[in-house]
Amino acid sequence: MISDQAGLANAISQIAGSPVIGLDTEFRREDTYYSRLCLLQIATRHEIFLIDNLAIPDLAPLFELLADRQQLKIMHSARQDLELLLQFGDQPLQPVFDTQIAAACLGNNLQLGYSTLVEQLMGVSIDKSQTRTQWCKRPLTQAQLDYAAEDVLYLIPMMERLQAQITSSDRERWFEEDSLELYNRELYEQDDDTAWQRVKGASKLEAKQRMRLKALADWREKTAKQENRPRQWIIRDSPLVELACRNPEKTEDLAGIKHLPAGKLRRYGSALLKALVHESGESVPGNSLARPGEAERALLKKLKLLQKQRAEELKVEPELLAGRRDLQALARGETNTRVTRGWRREVLGNDLLAIAADPAR
Repeated sequence: MISDQAGLANAISQIAGSPVIGLDTEFRREDTYYSRLCLLQIATRHEIFLIDNLAIPDLAPLFELLADRQQLKIMHSARQDLELLLQFGDQPLQPVFDTQIAAACLGNNLQLGYSTLVEQLMGVSIDKSQTRTQWCKRPLTQAQLDYAAEDVLYLIPMMERLQAQITSSDRERWFEEDSLELYNRELYEQDDDTAWQRVKGASKLEAKQRMRLKALADWREKTAKQENRPRQWIIRDSPLVELACRNPEKTEDLAGIKHLPAGKLRRYGSALLKALVHESGESVPGNSLARPGEAERALLKKLKLLQKQRAEELKVEPELLAGRRDLQALARGETNTRVTRGWRREVLGNDLLAIAADPAR
């Protein structure tokens, strides 16, 4: 356990000598927009360091070390951790070996959990009792410390086994291309302009209503960031959709909207009206959200059938080859999707494009 500056300096000297490390974080996000780092775990082949960042004034030397591109970072389901650690650096950490991505390339579920993979590869059942624990509270209990240590204990040996299986399966390119996506900073940046598309109920709106919803969702996203509170704590989805439909012009018009209590009205009412007044008037695309027509549904069915058949041949999950949105985009006539790039285009994308170009074949 590292909880002071001197201890961190000693840990860094040991970690720096390791060409490969296991890395994980514990964080809190239930009541904030941005995740709060509560503990950072690092494993070498010989030691495990639990770094209490809340107790250490200067973490810069640690993140300078982690930015070293000569040191391989082993992580499981790395995206959330990399997003969190971006608060302490300019670019996502790399190189990263994500054991979840590697397992998916070998036919496992895309969301395979760490404990399940440990049991599958190492034959060890690990304690999951601390999954929902409060990591920002101090002091940490022994059970919490043991759980945190186990989260990195098996990363290096699992990487070695997965790497060998990927090589023997001739899927190095699959893994390398999917790993490169982790280093794209845009992956971790929420786009305010597309926030409206993540609002439940957006697909039912007409063009003018979508324009108003976009303005409202933009405002909510910016406000959530400024106040560092979850967007649903600012205003829930359902009142945003109702506001977009009603298009109120005066404060008294806001009354009676479900899930928009008086306290929210007092705090945000004028801002909501201002957002509606200042909506850009630019057209907002609706095809990606609209219900497909009969021809599109028939084409989508053909694309899904081929996706499933190819996945069975390759012994992988269908969603690894093409996501639902990829297939929907192809059915709408779009050609630049994840499945039409890289290794996916070779194993499936070209055939999907041929069917989309000639649905009658």
